[in-house]
Amino acid sequence: MGEKGPKYLEIVNWIKDKIKSGEYKSGFRVTSENELAAMFKMSRQTVRRALSVLEKEGIIESRRGSGTYIANLYEENVRTPEVVKPRSTKNIAVLTTYVDEYIFTPMIKEIENTLSSHGFNMQLSFSHNSVDKERTVLKHLLREDNIDGLICETTKSGLPSMNLDLYLQMIDKNIPIMFLNTFYPELVLPHVSMDDRESAYIVTEYLIQNGHKDIAAIFKFDDGQGLRRYEGYCKALKKYGIEIENERIAWVDTKDINPLKAYGKRIMDRVKDCTAVVCYNDAVAEQFLKLCAKSGINCPEDISIVGIDNSDDSANFNPPLTTANNPIINVSHLAVENLIRLIKGEQFNATYEFKPELVVRKSVKCIN
Repeated sequence: MGEKGPKYLEIVNWIKDKIKSGEYKSGFRVTSENELAAMFKMSRQTVRRALSVLEKEGIIESRRGSGTYIANLYEENVRTPEVVKPRSTKNIAVLTTYVDEYIFTPMIKEIENTLSSHGFNMQLSFSHNSVDKERTVLKHLLREDNIDGLICETTKSGLPSMNLDLYLQMIDKNIPIMFLNTFYPELVLPHVSMDDRESAYIVTEYLIQNGHKDIAAIFKFDDGQGLRRYEGYCKALKKYGIEIENERIAWVDTKDINPLKAYGKRIMDRVKDCTAVVCYNDAVAEQFLKLCAKSGINCPEDISIVGIDNSDDSANFNPPLTTANNPIINVSHLAVENLIRLIKGEQFNATYEFKPELVVRKSVKCIN
């Protein structure tokens, strides 16, 4: 080992010094293995040992496919308001994907009402689920620098985010951020949402309890909600000993939902010989119902369909849709309340996931 101890300790101590100096903060990405190996003239094996030691100490955390980041717990919740400088703009930026469709209208209304009750103004922007648009909005907010906090519904959170650098700049400015509905796993930041895994689990389990074993699914791949709902679907199938068959799962992106009929043949090929389908949300379920009607397939006589979110229109579908209730008013209200607590300097776990509830209507046939 020598007088100075093992070589890997040089890297361990270097990263700890970076944290103490404030250069590395919670959620910051650590220099890559290759870069560390070149900087310290060490083998990658030595670098990995150093990173392993830091991870065991809870100082860093590895994220598959993303890299290594400073852990939130090491800095004793450095992003909590004890280090947030008081701001006095009384403005909260709210960035959502859409505005006047599906569940977004009541969500935005509740956010505005709750902010107003606390004396805050809402600065509302929309990304239209576009990475470039999200980037434009974030750049504007950073440039103007006149907000106390940000409530953000992330854009395409199922894919690697190209805008992490801007969120990190906000963190540097001590602007608290609250993610809504979904989140970027690359950032250790709080979020308030429904438990997406549980929502898909309960609707899938309901189908199984009604005798269905051949269950197809339609999920979105470009947001984290879709991936977590897929997990819940698989969890239910595994619990009841039903094989997960990839050919029964249709993956779509956000742009595919409204023109689902354009992918009719591919979708119908996936659900062939199935008695039931789990849909990513009620909007997808509505489009799939129309696709079935066009194909001469009746619900629930020929196929049972379930959705997620309990949208305002789902009770008026033909037939009325069985779905999982997304308590969007409660989600929106708590997101605001928790962000304000962060701004005021309270230290607490601001992440919360609401449990969904099953809403049974007439779109499922019992085949026991």
